[in-house]
Amino acid sequence: MRTEFESKLVSFSEVKKRAATPRSFDELLHEAIRDFVRPEKMFREALVAELDRQEVRLSAANLEALEAEVVRVLAKPDDKMKITVDESVNPHLTIEQLESRTRDILGAIGQSIPKYLETVRKAITETVKKTGAELALDIHRQILKRRSRVLRQLRRERSDFCEQIADHWTLAIDALQCELESAIEARQSFLNRAMTATNHRGGKRMREVLLRLHARGCQIANEIVLLLSHGYADGAHARWRSLHEVACIAWFIESKGERTALRYMQHEAINRSKLAKSQADAWPEYARMRAVRKGLQNLQSESTKLAAKFGPRYGTDYGWSIPNFKGKSANFVPTFRDIEEAVRFNVVRPHYVHANLNVHAGAFAMHYRLGLSSSSEDHPMLDGPSPFGLEDPGMLTANTLLMLSVPLLTSVPSFEGNISLHVLSLLANDAKNRFLSGARRAQREWLQLLTISLQDGDEAPDL
Repeated sequence: MRTEFESKLVSFSEVKKRAATPRSFDELLHEAIRDFVRPEKMFREALVAELDRQEVRLSAANLEALEAEVVRVLAKPDDKMKITVDESVNPHLTIEQLESRTRDILGAIGQSIPKYLETVRKAITETVKKTGAELALDIHRQILKRRSRVLRQLRRERSDFCEQIADHWTLAIDALQCELESAIEARQSFLNRAMTATNHRGGKRMREVLLRLHARGCQIANEIVLLLSHGYADGAHARWRSLHEVACIAWFIESKGERTALRYMQHEAINRSKLAKSQADAWPEYARMRAVRKGLQNLQSESTKLAAKFGPRYGTDYGWSIPNFKGKSANFVPTFRDIEEAVRFNVVRPHYVHANLNVHAGAFAMHYRLGLSSSSEDHPMLDGPSPFGLEDPGMLTANTLLMLSVPLLTSVPSFEGNISLHVLSLLANDAKNRFLSGARRAQREWLQLLTISLQDGDEAPDL
């Protein structure tokens, strides 16, 4: 017995299998190999190679007749084989020579087709190795030929899957989108006020940094909404990781002032220099181009000047923040964790560590996926969207989006800014509550599915 919820939990892997069933890649590959190593084809190719070695040429009609003859003899191994050769394509040989050479070839076969086929089969492996590129090209052509039809079907299935996800999560995702759009509007309103305000808590550079960081954070949040709406919890989790970093940096700069904002902006030259050097190291030919060499020299020169001005540790990842850490050793090199603790975001640290484990290629992420209903080692691998796990990245994004807006909207104190933050706080709470409700509903219906499965005598799915 299948429930409505069970039908919604069809994995996207199965969807892809159904979409590709008519001509899957695996089927194309095996079909191409089977066609290439067909006994009659291998037998014919072996005969053609031997005739060629004897300098006996075959016309197109001869080749067609030879293939038909091979098929006939393979069907009746006791029959004798005949090879037809046109004299017109062999002017370098007399009739007697043609007859003699074809007779020798048939004699070498000894009329023992099964024995000869065994020899052919032993050569198949080596032949396939030598002609792998030819097979790959053939499969490539067939994939391109069927691509449009299969992708149309996949897109239909993907759209249906997104509708199934929406049944559970639309209210939550809509609430998050509403908070995001309100944050964008609040930034625009802030920009209009900041142009005429005189009570700035920071200077021009700090205001620009906060505006740009807020805009970048909103872009990341839009990516998260898109990933959530398509069932990619782990992808959304990875993007929240970036959003968290942006929010921490915004809080740190707002709390430290204009000089820190200036050092942060100038640190871009360090980043550009590192990027240019990595490109030059990896692409020697690119690095030898005159314009590239000059650009790299300019960046290195600017980095050297900054290091002379702010100290050699300025060239580290968070070197721009060093003056803000008083009482540290002379060799202290700040990390992102130091930035986190300085703005008291360390309470979110476990979520950030989790996101790091999830996004990197460690063993943890091999078995643990937010989109799975279980972290058991024998759980199926997830290679597409899932209706599970959206609550964690959704709730984290709602909270972090609010936190990202705080330093910007409070950098120019105003009644409008305070009201905007209160509204964003209410919207964030609404989004978090709706993600919790969606998770509880999914869990309830999954438990119902489990109960029905046990009643039907099926093996209990993992929870």
